[in-house]
Amino acid sequence: MADFEQLLTQYKSNYVQFLSTGNPAYKTAYQNAQEAIDNAILARQKEVEDQKHDMKRFADSYQEGNSELSDIYDSATGLFKNAQQIEDTYQAAKQRYKQVASPESGGPALDVANGYAFLLRFGLVLILLPLLFFIGYWSPQIRAAVSTSVSAAPSVMASPVLGPMRA
Repeated sequence: MADFEQLLTQYKSNYVQFLSTGNPAYKTAYQNAQEAIDNAILARQKEVEDQKHDMKRFADSYQEGNSELSDIYDSATGLFKNAQQIEDTYQAAKQRYKQVASPESGGPALDVANGYAFLLRFGLVLILLPLLFFIGYWSPQIRAAVSTSVSAAPSVMASPVLGPMRA
């Protein structure tokens, strides 16, 4: 700012000297001072434009951040309104967990052995059931095949699954 005032003072004094004396050196000096003043004004205008641009960018980012904050505020307001319900749900779940976790409480206890026993029984049924059907279906036919080779008379075979059959 002091440089600008000094340029104005130089311009004024050189211009007055040129008008009073008509010396071309003063004319060149005041024209140089006027050019320096114009350059200083342009530099200030550029700074102002840059600051305007920065302020606009800040305002845009503030608006974007403000909308995010608004969303967070709405979410927090919803949580605040439902805080008691959330607390009650949490306490109920915590109580259920404590009942399941401690078998001495008298409530139902989670026992892994029950699951293994169920899987063992189910597996045995899946293995034994086809075996029993195989034995029940094929053993009369095997007995009949042996008896037909001994005697040539047709016989009736009884199958537990299909009923009586002719061989």
